Amino acid sequence: MLKGSTILITGGTGSFGSRVARHLMEKEPKEIRILSRDEKKQWDMQRQFPDFEYLLGDVRDATRLAVAMEGVDYVFHAAALKQVGSCEKDPFEAVQTNIMGSYQACLAARRAGVKTFVALSTDKAVKPVNAMGTSKAMMEKMVCSQNQKNCQTVFCCVRYGNVMGSRGSVIPLFLDQLEQGQPLTVTVPEMTRFLLTLDQSVELVFHAMTQARGGEIFVRKAPACTIQALADTIRQRAGQPDYPIKITGIRRGEKLHEVLVNEYEMQRVSEQEEFYTIYPDDRFQGEWTPQPLGSEFASHNTRQLLPGPELESLFEKRLHAPFKLWPIRYVSVRANPIIQSKSPASAGEKNSTKCWSMNMKCSESVSRRSFTRFIRMIVFKVSGPPSHWGLSLPVTTPDNCCQVQSWKACWMRWETLKAFIKDGGNPQPYGHQGLSRLPSAFPVP
Repeated sequence: MLKGSTILITGGTGSFGSRVARHLMEKEPKEIRILSRDEKKQWDMQRQFPDFEYLLGDVRDATRLAVAMEGVDYVFHAAALKQVGSCEKDPFEAVQTNIMGSYQACLAARRAGVKTFVALSTDKAVKPVNAMGTSKAMMEKMVCSQNQKNCQTVFCCVRYGNVMGSRGSVIPLFLDQLEQGQPLTVTVPEMTRFLLTLDQSVELVFHAMTQARGGEIFVRKAPACTIQALADTIRQRAGQPDYPIKITGIRRGEKLHEVLVNEYEMQRVSEQEEFYTIYPDDRFQGEWTPQPLGSEFASHNTRQLLPGPELESLFEKRLHAPFKLWPIRYVSVRANPIIQSKSPASAGEKNSTKCWSMNMKCSESVSRRSFTRFIRMIVFKVSGPPSHWGLSLPVTTPDNCCQVQSWKACWMRWETLKAFIKDGGNPQPYGHQGLSRLPSAFPVP
């Protein structure tokens, strides 16, 4: 279906866009276009996917959309403002992007003769209580209404809950807090949320693209869990089941439980093993299979995941690799300082800085990037905020390659560690003074 076609992904540098791009490459399309307004994210993505066509632009700009959709066969509309807090603060911006921007994208798709237009929505669009959810609910209405008119393009939406590990989700926040030694912030322990991996969200989009006839909303069935269960899983995998948790209370615009299909939509759905299809209320009545009155598909009445192997397996899928921790066996600071020459401070004058060599022994090989990030965490723990980091990059390793074994070494400024070294810099084992504040293991990125 997609072989030899031209595909446009609006908001394509986000978590979903990056993931769907991997899957699309396997379909052998003629061209994949990425439209987004973030130049930095485009640059990062371009290094990973150099063969794509990258277009800077905003979905609010009708002219730019018209150019982006020239010759396009399929559109995945992911561009949106998705943060509840920022949309609560500036609700009109949510209107501009999520409603008006989506309307402009629909018009451009119709004029360009696009075959199928799939828009991404959220569980927060069902019974919305915040500006983001309200704007996405209006986006659904806007997109699904297009096929009421004489139109060759098939328009549909997909709706799903929290995507594990996507930007702005709670899992990266928990991991960052764990790395920095901060308590895990839990709003309400019994709050429930749907859980979906990025790959499952991509499967939902492909399902919609192949099954849509116009005006439907496709929902993937998903389990849910409490925020407390997520935090407990993070703590268990870190080997620190008693790691502190801070209860912060429900935030502005949040609900205790989310809904993917409400009781009214349940009267015009068809149900498959992994999906619900919500039909428009004026078409396809023969395919409706109404559910019991008052029933809905919500995060508190779906299958609940508890801390354990099943929830941990979702973490592994989220990371697209085993969710590993890097145990640090031994840390030492060598006795002899190294003199590093610096550029002359002024003509005829040279400056020098004392450095110490820190060695770590770990249980397995890790990438240079992971090692560098770990060293940054070490320095942050010992010396305070990032402005005081004394890390000298690039990190050097014994074999000077990307995959390194066993012992690791890097140079750190003498001023960073001198307050934590006893007796003028004698070697100290892991756990001495300042270094004792470090946890025994860190997540490997």
